[in-house]
Amino acid sequence: MTSVTAMSKAIQTIAEFMTDIEEYQTKEGQIVRRNKLGYAQKRILNGICYAAAMTLQSSKTSHDEAVAKVRLAAKSHRGDELSEVQLARAIEWAQRIETQIVHLEQVLEAATYRYEQHTDERFVTPTIKPQAERRFQSAALDAAKRYGIDGEMTRGGGVEVASEEAA
Repeated sequence: MTSVTAMSKAIQTIAEFMTDIEEYQTKEGQIVRRNKLGYAQKRILNGICYAAAMTLQSSKTSHDEAVAKVRLAAKSHRGDELSEVQLARAIEWAQRIETQIVHLEQVLEAATYRYEQHTDERFVTPTIKPQAERRFQSAALDAAKRYGIDGEMTRGGGVEVASEEAA
């Protein structure tokens, strides 16, 4: 059994565990079937999808940073052992993230399929949106000004659900 199949079966098992179908008669006399645990099932499956989607987006950002670090380490390689170790570590980090991305894409695909299958709703993938950047300084950043490096750094982050048009 492939890992993708195993993941899909695991999510299916969770979905089935959270299924308790009941039949009831409407005022119009129709017999309707519904899942008594539908709300909880939807929340759990959505949580799996959400966690996979957000971790995947974060990993893709980390991969961009890792690739930049590989480029920097390769560009600044001096032919010595320390440079070689720094480059090897940067490459290993990028490769680790690439493997993580592949697995997360498979988890998200399996989870989204099961979510849509059991809820009859489309999963809307959330996106990380930039928030107001926070500026920060440190003694080392102040000292870096001496070498022509801007001494202020910024950080951003946040989460937003993608609009229907973007999906």
